[in-house]
Amino acid sequence: MFMKQMQIITSEMRQFKNSRMSPEQGETFCNSQYYAMQEDGLSKGWLKNFYSHMMQSNS
Repeated sequence: MFMKQMQIITSEMRQFKNSRMSPEQGETFCNSQYYAMQEDGLSKGWLKNFYSHMMQSNS
């Protein structure tokens, strides 16, 4: 279940990155994903780090 969500988030982040999402949109996206995944025990800091990594990679 966790890996499935990770795949979804990763693909969504790639789509956002391809559409040149602004940092504000990224923050909103992180927050919405965080609340959706809170039940899985992921920390918001972890998700933000993952988001930052996604935005920096594959440039």
